[in-house]
Amino acid sequence: MWRALLADRMKLPAHYEVREKAGYELLRSRKDRTLGPGLKPSTLDCTQPPQLGPPSAATVPRPTATMRCGTSRFDPDETTYAGGITMAGLARMIGSMKLRRPVVDRTGPGGFFAVTLRAQWRPDRPGVQPAADDPPSIFTAVQEQLGLKLQQTSVQAQVLVHRSHRAAES
Repeated sequence: MWRALLADRMKLPAHYEVREKAGYELLRSRKDRTLGPGLKPSTLDCTQPPQLGPPSAATVPRPTATMRCGTSRFDPDETTYAGGITMAGLARMIGSMKLRRPVVDRTGPGGFFAVTLRAQWRPDRPGVQPAADDPPSIFTAVQEQLGLKLQQTSVQAQVLVHRSHRAAES
């Protein structure tokens, strides 16, 4: 609907294409494939659709975030809590919140997981030394707390491509 509106009223035609982009793979980091202390199989039944839509992360109290599937909570101390999230969902969250690059789940068999992760979610600040009580980088936190790792790679990602009006006429 939006694409049609932009193309019709503003003469901004656009379409989606799959292109190769710089991104990350989310992998298990331990040889024995065990998970870290911040990642446990969920005790929730996440096979049923959620009742009504989950509230926004800003308004979900920590106990609610850990007792509902598909919700998460980001605390001011940069700790993230989730009670029932897939590894693919965790990969998307890490990619969009911190890395601003696509992250693809390559951890193996699925399921739902309870997550507690304390990591720097704000963009890195070049030249600024972290304070002693600052949380670790997302790369360190994912490895130490979740038993996973982020490995840089090229990934296939869907991108919105705009064709200029002039290019569309030729």
